[in-house]
Amino acid sequence: MKKGLFIILLLLLLATIVPSISYAGDVKLTVNGDTVTIEANYKLNFTKLPMSEANWYEVFINKFIKTIEKRYLKDSLKKNIQEYFNVGKMPYTLKDLDFNLTITKKLANVTYLPKSLVSVTGNIVSGDISSILSEDGIYLKVESVNTTNVMNILLEFNITLDSEVSDKVNRIFLVIVANLSKQVNTEASISLYNSELSTFEVISNNVLNVTTPTKIIIIATKDYILNNTIWVRINITDTQTYPSTLVYLTIDYISVIIEFENIVLEVSYKLTITGISKMTWKGRVIDTGFRCIKPDLDFEFRGYILRPCRILFIDLTPLAKPLKYWKRHFNGTHTIFELNFNYTLVTHNGYLIELEPTAYLIVEGEAYVEDDNIIVKVPSAYLYDVRTWIIIASVLIIVLLALLYIRLAKKSLILRPRRYIRIGK
Repeated sequence: MKKGLFIILLLLLLATIVPSISYAGDVKLTVNGDTVTIEANYKLNFTKLPMSEANWYEVFINKFIKTIEKRYLKDSLKKNIQEYFNVGKMPYTLKDLDFNLTITKKLANVTYLPKSLVSVTGNIVSGDISSILSEDGIYLKVESVNTTNVMNILLEFNITLDSEVSDKVNRIFLVIVANLSKQVNTEASISLYNSELSTFEVISNNVLNVTTPTKIIIIATKDYILNNTIWVRINITDTQTYPSTLVYLTIDYISVIIEFENIVLEVSYKLTITGISKMTWKGRVIDTGFRCIKPDLDFEFRGYILRPCRILFIDLTPLAKPLKYWKRHFNGTHTIFELNFNYTLVTHNGYLIELEPTAYLIVEGEAYVEDDNIIVKVPSAYLYDVRTWIIIASVLIIVLLALLYIRLAKKSLILRPRRYIRIGK
């Protein structure tokens, strides 16, 4: 094969691969009077989890989120969350619930370099495994062993993949930049260990039979992965007659590009909760216990045992951090509390996902924190009106009491009997 063809193949490959996605999320808690609306949106990296977990959510979504079954699932979730409030003796009422789950799979790529090199047959003249980790003109050079005029080189490389990638592989691209000192007449092959056949399988028998540095790309399937490892074998054999000539193999670069499924689970939910506040002489006092709810009671749905904190990831416990540590500012109409936090979510089957979202707690009016509760200040105009009416009411009460006293006093004088003093006879 021609060098130019290999390079074009590589450039086309890299142009079609989707870059990795960054994962984030946010939680918004909006307080309006006695009601709070909790909205969460997450993008969860399921690529780091076993493929079985992504498959479980995909089946669940297709059965219960994308169909009419969603309305029944919603009713079950609402009942379960309200039960959680009741069991925890929380004064909240869940007025409404909405949610959605979607899972997407897009092709991405990652490059791996050799971890070990074994020269089964042949003598390393110069370089070592570090010489083949970049395409920089620093070579690994191996000299053939002469066995009765048969020149032979046999090398094996071990390339280890990350466990979270190995079960999501779509294709393998083995990239080698190498050449021989002379063309050989027997074999210049590259083999990969086939996990299905439990043996090395020759991928191309004569691909390395080139005398100028050539970039070679071999496309293979995931069958060539065993225990997260790809084993590569290079076999150079040249059968000669006396006087024979040594053969040299020069390798500049070896890597494996893994094309795999990048899996993202997008989660969104919206809770509307009432019973979060009460009016006092200080103003409206908001009990912010809602900001750290975690509905963790099991419930049965269509044969599944579910928990809201795992199936929808309704787990706000990291927001329990005291409000005095949240950023707070007043924009003229609303008080906004803000918190960046580290988050460990747990999936349905118990796998952990790390996330670094931002939480916003938005309260209408100017508010301050007291004993980790939020107190919304009563507007000054309202306070003026209230004080005015209190004064008027107080004056009226005093006047009424005075009139009542005078009236009672007059009655007492009228009813009092007269007494006369007798003087002599």
